[in-house]
Formats: sequence, structure tokens, C-alpha cells
Amino acid sequence: MLPVSKEPSSRKAHRGRFQAQGGGVEESVSWSQDYPPSKDDCLRMLEELKQKLSRSQQERRQPHFDQIKDFISCIKDCECQGPFKKSYPKPSEGDIRIDIEVLCGSIRP
Repeated sequence: MLPVSKEPSSRKAHRGRFQAQGGGVEESVSWSQDYPPSKDDCLRMLEELKQKLSRSQQERRQPHFDQIKDFISCIKDCECQGPFKKSYPKPSEGDIRIDIEVLCGSIRP
């Protein structure tokens, strides 16, 4: 039997990220915390991601940002538990996309 550590784990219970990829872009905004982010927290992080992109990169991805905002707004209990990954646009348009990844934990409705 392995000894049980009494030290608190350095890994947070709720981890994930939003990522913009494709067309020469790879930017992300992540979270790692003890409590699940709320929908409002997620929308703020998504806006932070958008601000990391140039104006033309933002314009090219605006429909993708709109789709992922709609998804976040409709999250209900247990719908977004990790591990979970979703990419937008739906349907796919080549390699230009916005991802949401919940590595562990959840997003609070």
C-alpha cells in the first residue's frame, strides 16, 4: 500500500482553456482553480482571448466566437464536465478554429 500524502495537491480541481488556432495563430487563455468558473468567467476569458488577436484575426473568427458564446450561455448542470473538448466553427472550416477544453472539473452553469 502506498503512503497517503498529507500535503495539499498543487493541482487545482478545475482546469481548462480557450484556444484560438489555425492560420498561423496559436493563443490561449487558461484557468486552474479550486472552484469551477462560472459562465460569466468563461465569457470574460473568451474576450481576453479575442483581445490577444489582431483585428483581422478577430474578424476572421468572429462567427466562431459567436458560436462558442452561444454554447457557453446554454450550459446546464453536468453538461460541461472534464475531460471535455469542443471546437468551433461547426461544421469545420479548415484549420482556423476556437477550442474550449475542460481538462478536469467543470464549468458552473
